[in-house]
Amino acid sequence: MRENAVDVPGRERAVRSACAAYRTTMAQLAQTSPYDLWNMRAYASAAHIDAPTRLDAAEKATIEKTVERAMKHSHATMLAKVAEPDGKGWRFRLDPPILTKLDAAEKNHVADGFKAYLQTIAGEWRMMLERYDIADVTHRVVGVGSVGTRTYLVLMIGRALGDPLFMQVKEGIVPAAAPFVPPPDEAYRHQGRRVVHGQRLMQSSSDALLGWTTIAGRDFYVRQMKQIRGSIPVDWLHGATFDHYAWCLASCSPAPTRAPAMPR
Repeated sequence: MRENAVDVPGRERAVRSACAAYRTTMAQLAQTSPYDLWNMRAYASAAHIDAPTRLDAAEKATIEKTVERAMKHSHATMLAKVAEPDGKGWRFRLDPPILTKLDAAEKNHVADGFKAYLQTIAGEWRMMLERYDIADVTHRVVGVGSVGTRTYLVLMIGRALGDPLFMQVKEGIVPAAAPFVPPPDEAYRHQGRRVVHGQRLMQSSSDALLGWTTIAGRDFYVRQMKQIRGSIPVDWLHGATFDHYAWCLASCSPAPTRAPAMPR
């Protein structure tokens, strides 16, 4: 906020707006049945509906374009950015120190761990993944919070159409708060499984391919490497617009999903 030259009263309004949105959302959820709560979804395109301030046409267009641009990102668009053909198929384009090559032994360890991971996801998704082959595996340096842990990227190619699928295999470690809370149940002492269980509880629309495995004695969790991300250009946010943005960040704008009627 300081970078946008927002003054102290403006920063206070934005914080209060975010807190008000959070309180409003929590109050709504407290009156929702567990069944409906577990069926709720939040959509970026609808996050502004209940905000106390309104955007003008140009601001609405900016948000809509940001969401639209993010939704165009896919495994297929990611392929040309991080991989290249090698004559036989595709392989990762190395980018040290971010993307680095693995030796054959480590690749085999990851491949074996991936087979074990398949047993931790739903059967219908396991059947889907069995239609893909591992084309390449690389080591990837990830964010600050994961420094010192191991993360692999797995490039899979569909046998029928040659379509790409990127998977991230990320090490799960004992959380910093672990010494100060009761130990988890035996089933969740595998750090990868613990992370997966927590994400499934917190995320209303969890990754269907989220699972866990063990590689060379280390705990890992596995998920899709998605690039569906977008960010609002915050440099043009100010005044009521900034308050509106703060509200949206703290409000999930949940809406229950309903199953379609069955045909008679």
